[in-house]
Amino acid sequence: MSQHKRPLPSRAKHAAVVPAPAPTKRNLRVLVVEDEPLVADMLQQMLGFAGYHVDVASGADEALKAYKPGGFDLVITDYSMPGLKGDALAAAIRKQAPGQRIVILTGFEGLASCGPADVDLVVGKPINLNEFLPAIARLFETQRPAAVV
Repeated sequence: MSQHKRPLPSRAKHAAVVPAPAPTKRNLRVLVVEDEPLVADMLQQMLGFAGYHVDVASGADEALKAYKPGGFDLVITDYSMPGLKGDALAAAIRKQAPGQRIVILTGFEGLASCGPADVDLVVGKPINLNEFLPAIARLFETQRPAAVV
């Protein structure tokens, strides 16, 4: 059997167009606001293991000091905390950055089903990891307006 060798096409003529890489979890920053140290630690470890960069605030006041529009891709806050509650924190953050993605964690069954208007997702406690991480990932499937800094 004879084999015909054909010249390889010039790479310059057939250069592939490679789209810019999509954002990955590795460059997404999450602010977790949780007053219970064990829950905060669990969230930090779980999200960190999933590839997110995580900062933790132990309450709403600390979160508002740490928060800068455009500084975090996602804010995850407990609903029931001493002082400012999670829904009030969400409203304060949305005033600064209307496009900010915000998730509230709650043990209150009624809130988990209806949720405040200023949040993207309400997650009931205890957290089901098999549902939580995919739900968080889905929040990043849609584009948001850029933060005004």
